[in-house]
Amino acid sequence: MLLSINAQAWVPSAAHGREKHTSQSTVAAAVDSGPDAGVAAAFPEFPLPEPTLVTLLMAGQLPVQNLPAGYFLGLPHFVLSTDTAQPALTPVPSSPDGLGFVNPHSLHEWWVPEGLAPAPVARLSLGALIKDGVLRAVFPALDSFTVTAAATGDNKASETSTTWRNWGLNSVPLAQVLLDPELIPLAELKLSAFASLGASKSSSDSSSGGTVSDEASSEWHAVGGSDDGLDIEPAVTALVRMLADPPSNLATTRGFSLITIPLCPTAKSGGINDETAACGSGNSFFPLPLGERLRLYLTDYPVPSALLDLQVGAAAGAGALEVDVSVVASGADSEYLPDAYKPLFQPK
Repeated sequence: MLLSINAQAWVPSAAHGREKHTSQSTVAAAVDSGPDAGVAAAFPEFPLPEPTLVTLLMAGQLPVQNLPAGYFLGLPHFVLSTDTAQPALTPVPSSPDGLGFVNPHSLHEWWVPEGLAPAPVARLSLGALIKDGVLRAVFPALDSFTVTAAATGDNKASETSTTWRNWGLNSVPLAQVLLDPELIPLAELKLSAFASLGASKSSSDSSSGGTVSDEASSEWHAVGGSDDGLDIEPAVTALVRMLADPPSNLATTRGFSLITIPLCPTAKSGGINDETAACGSGNSFFPLPLGERLRLYLTDYPVPSALLDLQVGAAAGAGALEVDVSVVASGADSEYLPDAYKPLFQPK
């Protein structure tokens, strides 16, 4: 059965006395309530359309299933850190947690509050859709964060630091196209990422007919050391091991959940020495491409850059994430800034 839901429904809007989100009027990323929530300038001349469905490419007789975007955006989300010998599963704070955070998930925009310091970085990752401990889908993902250190009385940074993955609305982008793990052998999949300033101003929305212009396509450049595609095998191995003996915070999560697993760099971007190597080190970190459109592909296609001439969707036959990256007004001076974000935007 095809299910549909308006993706705008998840954006806090009428309940707080403000208009619903449109592509020409956006609310500041760090603020979730109050009539004076910061307003961001309209980002691209031709913004991405707001998806209402997330596509799952399936193996078997039913080639495509569609998930309601509003449901997908509301799933609990964890990051599987493989930076140490003992992997850790860290939750991404969200609105249902009762801690004052907003839902950070987005399918079309990636907002970076102005003046956010330190500037956040990203690393290419494998995304996984899990249901009751079983892998149901994989997709390209991003692990992005900024780290702040707590200050001590002598004005020196203490050993206590906070990693912020949720810095407000639209701070955690998710993929629009997922892959059934039985559709393509996981060992054959690689992840690639491309960014383009020109593409954000081209007619790449659903009314453009299926392709972007040659001029826009030629402006794409690889990011995150993914020129030839990054191997996802280390991330898959880490995920399988974790699911075999899940930590308590996942074992008690019923139904669907999302897991992001940062990729280890390939030999080209730094190399891996053994299974406990520092995944995500070296050139796999990259600054957020502000003002650009970013596309990620999870595919076995030998030349992923050729997919840039197609719209993101089922026709490309690849897992895909497409997002516009923009700077929005900071919530630092807003009286409506939720308490959960004050250590980030209003440090003492």
